[in-house]
Order: sequence, then C-alpha cells, then structure tokens
Amino acid sequence: MEKNEINLFKALGMFMKEMRSTFHTMCLTQFGSGWETNYAQTFSTDKIKEWNDRIRGGEQPENLIDFGNLVIFSEKHRDSSFFRRKFPRHNKSIATYFKDIAETRNRLMHFLTLDISMEETAYNHMIKISKILNLDTMIKELENLKNSNKKSIKIKTQKTLEDNTSKTKNTSNERVAIGKLVRSKMDELIENDLLSDQEIEKLQRKDYSRATLHIQYPLLRRVLPNDPNNIPRYWVARKTIRGHEYVICSEWFEQPSNNDRPHFLAWYRTKNK
Repeated sequence: MEKNEINLFKALGMFMKEMRSTFHTMCLTQFGSGWETNYAQTFSTDKIKEWNDRIRGGEQPENLIDFGNLVIFSEKHRDSSFFRRKFPRHNKSIATYFKDIAETRNRLMHFLTLDISMEETAYNHMIKISKILNLDTMIKELENLKNSNKKSIKIKTQKTLEDNTSKTKNTSNERVAIGKLVRSKMDELIENDLLSDQEIEKLQRKDYSRATLHIQYPLLRRVLPNDPNNIPRYWVARKTIRGHEYVICSEWFEQPSNNDRPHFLAWYRTKNK
C-alpha cells in the first residue's frame, strides 16, 4: 500500500471503532438489552441470518457493526426521534455519509483504484460525523491523517507526471489486457449504476453470458454467506451492486481462435450509451 492508503486505512479503522461504541450505546439506550435484534431488523433476510449465525458463533454483536449495515440502519431510522436527537439537522444525511465512506473502504480493501476525490470525501464525512458527535480527539486525529495524505498525494502526483512524460512514447500504442479491460469497464458500469435489475439477473445465467459475451461461465455470481473468499473462476474482489455482493468472472481469453474482447466491448457499449 502507498502511504496515503495506509493513512486512510488507519483512519477508517479508528473511526469504525468509535462508531461501534457510539451506535452500541445509542441502541442500548433506545432498545435495551436486546438491541442487536432491533438493529438487525433493517437488514435483508440473508443478512439477518448471517448476523444471527455469527452471534451464535460467539462474536459480540457490537463488533459486527460495520459501514455497510450502518448505511441501512441510518436510512431506516433517519426520521426516528432518537436518531434526530443524536444527529440534529443531519439525520437525513448520515446514511449518505456512511455510504460514501463504505464505498471508499471497499475499494481500498479490494486493492482497487482510489482517486483523490474519493479519499477527500471519506475524510470529510468522517470528520463531519465526528463534529456532530463532539468527538474532539477523533477530529484531531482524522485531520492529522488527512493533512498527511495531502502531502503524500502531492509527491506521488508529481512523480506520476514525471513517469508518464518519460513513458508516453512507449505506452501510447499498448493495448490493455482483456482481464484489466473487463475489470475497469465493469467498475465503470457499477459505479454509475448502469446495470438494471433485469440485466443483473441475466448476467448470472450461463446461457446468456455465453451467447452475449462469449464466455463459459456467468459474468456475475452473487456471493452467498457460506462462500469461501476465493471462488474458482471468479476474481476475489467483491462488488456491491444495488445492495448485493457479487464477484466477476475471471475466465477471459484473447486468442485468434477464442477472442472474447469484441463480444465484451459490444455488450459494454449497449450499457454505456
């Protein structure tokens, strides 16, 4: 990891530790000793089962609070009196703040490209929430890490510009490998919400993926609670699409007798008009 990514990872960890304490205390006050049941009521059926299974497995429920379920909980309770008291004048924005932070964290954890604006937004949202909650020590620590990031990014950007200038002639005509192309274009479609529910369903079918994309396996596979981290024939990085996690098929070929590139690009252009 680069220095700015290490700093961001540290900031996200500190902030989540504080949010777990904050929301645990808030839910205990509001719901009592069975707070974890009320907290999980906002989840999907699959997520509730996973939540309960992990608690039965010995995990403390407060340690299961994460950015993903904070988005759901904050959206569900944004108009509740207890939530408005905790986040006065900002109760309707908290879910959006957590959603942006969660997206940045997911990209960081899956070693995906993070642009400067995403890092900046994550820091700003964490600092904003900390200010609402009067977490003075957290504010100071986050601001220190954010400022350190700016210096790191400035140095990195200058070096990148120098490297790009020296390498332009060598790389201008290089073609992106098919696997890298697929990952990049899929990130673009997902981030811009260009895949409809119907298309997501079709992409989970082997016959549709074979006919449309020329590949032998479904382009998308929905992640199930008991799935291993490494699913054969799919990249490890998990993508959140419309509230559900998926993995993307990694079996792509670019040979004279088996070239998937034109099929993928033709499909991609129909989605990114």
